[in-house]
Amino acid sequence: MTVSRLLFSLVCLLLAVCLYGNEAEEIRAGLPKLEGKFKLEAYLQLFTLSQETDDYREQWRCLNDYLAEAHRQGDQSKESDAREFRIILFYNNNQSDSVYTYAPDDLDFMRKNKVWSSYYRVWSFLVNTYIYEGSSSLGMQEAEKMYNDAKERRNNLGLGLAYSAMGNAYFNMDNMDEAADAYQKSIDLLI
Repeated sequence: MTVSRLLFSLVCLLLAVCLYGNEAEEIRAGLPKLEGKFKLEAYLQLFTLSQETDDYREQWRCLNDYLAEAHRQGDQSKESDAREFRIILFYNNNQSDSVYTYAPDDLDFMRKNKVWSSYYRVWSFLVNTYIYEGSSSLGMQEAEKMYNDAKERRNNLGLGLAYSAMGNAYFNMDNMDEAADAYQKSIDLLI
């Protein structure tokens, strides 16, 4: 890479950081004047902007603000979204202990409020965390519970995600035929 390309890349990176800071500051400055769904949308926008950075603490802070506002407003759908985003943030940042800590309460909240898409996605992150942390048999047991739950509710998303998790467990147990079968069933349901 030539020096001019390196300098250009650094300038672009600095501009991106400055733009994030400026846009985020504008939103934060307007927050006290906002109410209701507009305030909730502003917090979501701040969280979305924070995802463009590699700053885990900033993402965590913005997500907590969004979650707290959704809870304060009693918006169970947005609160479910925020809880799902939180599990994804933990999962993507290898915070397995946090996935284990928060997912059961999040699943309970989503089940009580019948937010099934978030419910099954969060459950699949929990199952996959078990699997990728080396507990394939525990992950398989959870995937089977998830499958039975989704079958009872006739929820194709839940069934597809359960099969995908089973495929991951079988794959980690070196059972390639069962993994391929589970993945194919997952694809068929999710398409």
